[in-house]
Amino acid sequence: MRRVMLVCLLATAAGQAQAPATPVVNPRGVLNAFSLQPAPSAVAPGGLLLIEGLQLGPPEGVTAPGIPWPTQLGDPPVEVRINGRPAPLFSARPNRILAQVPWETPPGLAAVVVRRGEAQSRPARVLVSALEPSVRTAGDRGYGPVAGRLSGRILSFPATGLGPTEPPAANGQVGPSDPPARPRQPVRAFVGGLPAPVRATLSPERVGEFDIRVEVPAEARPGDLITLLVGQRSANAVTLGEASGPEVQWLERPEGAPEFRSLVAAGLRGGYLIASGARGDDGCYPSYLFDFDRQRTRKIEACLTAANAGARTPVVTAADSPRLAALVGPPQGEPRAGVSLKVMIFDPAKDEPLTVELPEPAVNLIALAGGDFAAVLAGNPPRSVLIDGQSGEVRQPQPAAGAATTATLMDLPSGLEGLTKVLAITALPQNLFAALVADDADRPTAARLVAFNRQGEVVGSRDFPEGWAPLVAPPRTPAAGAAQPAANLRRVAVYFDPQRQVLYVAARRSDRSRDAMIAFSAESLEAGVIEFPESWFVAACSPSLPVFTLELSRKLVLLGGGAPESEIKNPCPATGFLLLDLEAGKATAVGLPGQGQFDADPAVTGDVNDFIYGSNTDPSRRNLADTLYVLDGVSASAFRLDLPTGVTSFANPVALPAMNAVLALATNRVAGDAGFVVFDLGNAEARLLPTPEGFAQVSLLGVFMATRKLAARGIRSGGGGSQYLIYDLVTGDLLSPANPEGVAWVGNVPQLAAGQGGGTQNPPGQGTPGPGQGTPGPGPGAGQPGQGGAVTPAPGQAPAAPAAATPVLQQGNPRSNTIAAAAFDTQGRQLGLLVVRVP
Repeated sequence: MRRVMLVCLLATAAGQAQAPATPVVNPRGVLNAFSLQPAPSAVAPGGLLLIEGLQLGPPEGVTAPGIPWPTQLGDPPVEVRINGRPAPLFSARPNRILAQVPWETPPGLAAVVVRRGEAQSRPARVLVSALEPSVRTAGDRGYGPVAGRLSGRILSFPATGLGPTEPPAANGQVGPSDPPARPRQPVRAFVGGLPAPVRATLSPERVGEFDIRVEVPAEARPGDLITLLVGQRSANAVTLGEASGPEVQWLERPEGAPEFRSLVAAGLRGGYLIASGARGDDGCYPSYLFDFDRQRTRKIEACLTAANAGARTPVVTAADSPRLAALVGPPQGEPRAGVSLKVMIFDPAKDEPLTVELPEPAVNLIALAGGDFAAVLAGNPPRSVLIDGQSGEVRQPQPAAGAATTATLMDLPSGLEGLTKVLAITALPQNLFAALVADDADRPTAARLVAFNRQGEVVGSRDFPEGWAPLVAPPRTPAAGAAQPAANLRRVAVYFDPQRQVLYVAARRSDRSRDAMIAFSAESLEAGVIEFPESWFVAACSPSLPVFTLELSRKLVLLGGGAPESEIKNPCPATGFLLLDLEAGKATAVGLPGQGQFDADPAVTGDVNDFIYGSNTDPSRRNLADTLYVLDGVSASAFRLDLPTGVTSFANPVALPAMNAVLALATNRVAGDAGFVVFDLGNAEARLLPTPEGFAQVSLLGVFMATRKLAARGIRSGGGGSQYLIYDLVTGDLLSPANPEGVAWVGNVPQLAAGQGGGTQNPPGQGTPGPGQGTPGPGPGAGQPGQGGAVTPAPGQAPAAPAAATPVLQQGNPRSNTIAAAAFDTQGRQLGLLVVRVP
């Protein structure tokens, strides 16, 4: 049984031992029944909710006798209330309840209570979203193959959370048959990145479920990702059956093509990409379109360009579509005056690219949700026009209400009795805003909270309590010769609680003897002081003060230490966590076990589903750690996770929310020579994914949550080349697809340190990338720890930052479960491109 279940449920059961049948809900056990997203899970009105715990139903279990589902089951009756509303129930067993979220439940954090007769559980929480599309998977794992039926090319499968329907649905009821109820929001589907006609109707047989019918494209293959979108919300990633294993696709560099310096793959179709050479004197990037699934390569005759002469590619890609786009040159005049009157859109569903004429010269191109684009036009202030990615239609955007509010608010407080420095701006209800203003940006002694409306009129203000001032993180010292950094509003810890309508600001007593949270009522701006425990202070020795919100327990968390720091320290030591209970208005502190400490720098701390983590850092080995400290936000207890046997340190932790885990590069002597360590926060254990035999080190390329895989680039021992490695994050199994014949290096050819031997210099053209180059889809990808190209550090040193050229010629794409990369021979000559389909 998981650590969380043991700690949370046993403690809760002990507190509710007055009645043997008192239901106990696992605070982390209220989940979306289809996606199984870890708590705080998200579910839409009308969606299905899985509730786990103890003593929830009778020993023999009970199931709804028919439709509609009742709101009570068994004797004594079992009942679930969501924000006080009774929920329709399908089944209740001692450890699990399946319920429907009432359709009228408003979006936001909702309280879930289980009643059994007169006894009731403590409330647990779930996030209710207006839309939360979720697809059922085989084995009900929340990922992997879809739980569907394929008849010819028609794939049918169930989903939930598609939002309100027309006609409206009733709680506990199925949908009508003729005519069927349909989602009000538009529904789109892609299979393998290709658009697939889709039909969604509320099931006439199953409560809370939609019947999805997708016409699978003829080119689709087993293992292709299925992307279901409702409005702009994407469902959990699932696959069309299972791939038999990794597949490597190969296309040679065309004769006469330049040495490619960048590649950009389409968001949903990773085998559809544009590779570009160096920018010419005419401002054009010689580019080629590669379509691996159709085994085609085409030279792009048009001049693709960008306003920024240092950009390594002109190509932009939308994350939720298979389209790519670029401005068409040659560039005209000065960049600030606009460089292009045309945009070219590439779509794998079309044989030819779409050329779009712009009304005025553009200086930039931006990808938008839904496969559309925006061209930023020249001018002061700059304007933009929207481009329909399907038709090429150009239209003006709708003006955003209150677009100038932030600028206005930044100017308003300047005359408030010498309080000229704006420390923070926060939105309040009823179209109001709160500005925290002070007499000094770095060491304030006087401050005030000022409320404004959208017209810029002051509607109320309140001075900070006497003897207290806002706690401001120390300013970052600019490097020699660098410009002074702009004001960073994250230097102040501010949080607005919408449920209780209270604004909290971290503060320090004028004599530096105590830290506290100042609580301002949004209605009256009355200020109260909630002091942190004696001898505990906010760890204010990094350039910003992170604030973590714990949805499951309704608390705020700041990182705490034992001294009132006011100067930057590297590392910034924290010895525990400061918790503010938003319901009780009380502050507590949780120290680390064994008098440990971790680095409070926000770059190495994080929040994974209400687990707050940080790593200790040895000042003599910067960026390396050997212990992960974790706060379980539900039980308000801290624990430590040590490294698996045979590993001395780790670096660059990356959060994996879908698995309640943290991933880091495992190191003994050099970066990645030990593999990867997976810190399982839910089970409080660490396990190793080792560097395989024959390889000197590995580097992280991407994490593919649709199939729970990790992709890495492995450097062979002795500098004998590289290839991609695919780890199964669940089983630990390793797949190592072979390189195409003649290929020694993939991604790039690293310059190895003395003593490694066998390596060559980076091939020509592997310089510094421009913005957005080699950027993967959501999740870890290019630019992760140890990614090749940097000089290998000497034993005992921290891994160096990855060379800027590293991400340009390899890209892990979790939106399509693919890796795209350039390939080289033993001499560092670029042979072509390859795409690896990750199973």
